[in-house]
Amino acid sequence: MIGFVQAPPGQLGAVLDLAVTFFTERGADTWVDTDEFSPLWDANELLTERGFSVHDNWLAMICRQLQPSPPTAVRVRAASSKDDLQVAAWIGEQNEAPYPLTRDSAAVQRRFERYWSELHEWRTEFALAELDGRPVGTARLTDEVLPVVVGVATLLAARGRGAATAITAYLTAHALERRGACALYVERDSAAARIYTRLGYTPLFRTRAWQREVEGADS
Repeated sequence: MIGFVQAPPGQLGAVLDLAVTFFTERGADTWVDTDEFSPLWDANELLTERGFSVHDNWLAMICRQLQPSPPTAVRVRAASSKDDLQVAAWIGEQNEAPYPLTRDSAAVQRRFERYWSELHEWRTEFALAELDGRPVGTARLTDEVLPVVVGVATLLAARGRGAATAITAYLTAHALERRGACALYVERDSAAARIYTRLGYTPLFRTRAWQREVEGADS
């Protein structure tokens, strides 16, 4: 990841070429973030010529006043113990995996270690959503001047039952109480974006992540 590129328009191509060379020599994909304020936002042709394709097309949103949510059977609680974070890591990983995962799988353990570090080093707040006493969703809230809700994930069996709405509302309320505002990123024109709009989130700006896969990588 080279993050956001800042350079005069005439030098953007050269900067991209340097980045591609750097990461390719190390056997890694090259990633570039762009938003509406960056010089690469309207440089789609420049990026595609160099083998980049859009990986994420996001909308940054902000909430300053939480709207009431409909009644739900979902219960949301804080997650701070090792057991809780193990469950959160499993839900987060299972949400992205195309096959069932056990809680002791390597991918889940790696995510747990990252979550544990975020909790104790970055003071990230974690939460779990439960239905019928069983954990079905998770998300976390960053400890920043403008807190950000990230990693909203629900198990497939719980989709459409309000878990994502409830856990987002829970963390948003905490952010508003402490800082007066809360932000998040969501895929544009998605069902999730409509959920967040109903909660009181409004658009801030658009952002894209571009990826150039390293040549010769296995598909």
